[in-house]
Amino acid sequence: MAKDKDTTRRVTLTNDFHHSAVTLMVGEDGKLNPGQVRRARRALCGISGCTCAGNLGERGPQAEAAPNDDGTQLEFRNAETGEWSHQ
Repeated sequence: MAKDKDTTRRVTLTNDFHHSAVTLMVGEDGKLNPGQVRRARRALCGISGCTCAGNLGERGPQAEAAPNDDGTQLEFRNAETGEWSHQ
């Protein structure tokens, strides 16, 4: 099933320790499916036992979005105000 372009956005997460980044297509609700979670973790920090990062492998300031506490949903930063959405 194809996602509607109006309800998805490209979000890039980074890890400033490993100098890595991953771009994900997520819906406006910010929910991540299990495949997206695995992809982010593998791309940002695929080292078993490494404690460099958060639930998705992200580390350092995130420009567009940041994961919630369990890493299954993203909160988005408003480009105009700089405030985070809390869904």
